[in-house]
Amino acid sequence: KNIIKECVKEVIFEEGALSTIISEVVQGLGASTLMENKSPSSSQAKAPSRASSELRQQVMKEVGHRSYEEIKKRFPNPELFEGTTPIPSTGKKGSALAGQAPDDAGVDISSIPGFGAWGNVVNNLK
Repeated sequence: KNIIKECVKEVIFEEGALSTIISEVVQGLGASTLMENKSPSSSQAKAPSRASSELRQQVMKEVGHRSYEEIKKRFPNPELFEGTTPIPSTGKKGSALAGQAPDDAGVDISSIPGFGAWGNVVNNLK
């Protein structure tokens, strides 16, 4: 049994078999082939997306020149931006609440188990 252990150690560590195995595995992982399946393109599938992108571009161009209410009257889909909220103004980039709306109430922590016990702790400190 000890002879087998010594032979395996010698082959793996001293003759460099381990490094060869590792390098082959790494090469195998790095050389994964990507196959792309192209579906037959149809002009019918591209037409709606082209029309919608043209409409979006037209809307965005008009937004720069007119008020939102005027734009809503001119397009076939006036509810394009309904239900959306404006992006909150950016505050200090290093603040903990960067990216949060100023009117965001946050998380209600009153229902955390044992939350009332902290009130007793604070009262005992006074």
